[in-house]
Amino acid sequence: MNLRRLAYYLLPPLIYDTARKRRNISPQFNSYEEAAATCSGYDDPDIAAAIAHHTRLLCGRLNAPVPRFTAGEIKTVWAAREAICGGVLDVIDFGGACGCHYYAVRAALPDAVIDWHVIETDAMTTAGTRLAAERHATHELHFHETWESAREDCPAPDLVHSSSAIICTARPLDSLEEHIACGARYMLFTRIGLTEDVPLYAVQARPLSKGVKALPDGMRDRMVRYPLTWPPCRFFMRTLERAYRIVAEMEEENPIFTVGEEKIAGWGCLARRKE
Repeated sequence: MNLRRLAYYLLPPLIYDTARKRRNISPQFNSYEEAAATCSGYDDPDIAAAIAHHTRLLCGRLNAPVPRFTAGEIKTVWAAREAICGGVLDVIDFGGACGCHYYAVRAALPDAVIDWHVIETDAMTTAGTRLAAERHATHELHFHETWESAREDCPAPDLVHSSSAIICTARPLDSLEEHIACGARYMLFTRIGLTEDVPLYAVQARPLSKGVKALPDGMRDRMVRYPLTWPPCRFFMRTLERAYRIVAEMEEENPIFTVGEEKIAGWGCLARRKE
């Protein structure tokens, strides 16, 4: 066991996070299951509550007289404009949290007819459905816990959207096959990374407050940890390009993630289904 991995297990979360100097560094694990055994995982009600509160605040700036978009939201809006057909946009959003990408596209395309289906954890689905009802968006924004349920309700999507989600699965290449099976005209991947040769397994450790504008009243900040899998580039590309042609690649602005000794840069792409 190397020193970084030993520190991960032995140091208190605050000290470990400080020692990382705000860089995304993780020890390397032998499998997703081994990494998952060291952390609570994704179905955490506090994570869902923090994301839901963040999404409420996001809606405030998007619904302002002059809406304000982040760079990440503009990528999704751009993909939605490419994929929209006849003013109608049907989307399956894998790992779409509480629907933040939907709210951005809805603000940017006010005249579009949108049917947006998010695949998420039980905790996030509960929080997202509650927020959609609060925002009077349940006629357009729907939540599912499985691919099968999403495909049943959205059998012919214009776009499959996946932001930083495929690396959160145990087997990203199997997840990619699920993306492809939807038969969407376009697929957008953002905020992922690919390794050179073999899959790498890691743990993301971060405060609840990282990546959100504010925590809900009464929620104390704490460290959360969840497993990640970084797939090999050549296998990811080979699988994707069987059915899709990459029309644009993106160099992501997120920091490089370091797993063991390998540095993984953020990456994304827009791909169109081959006819």
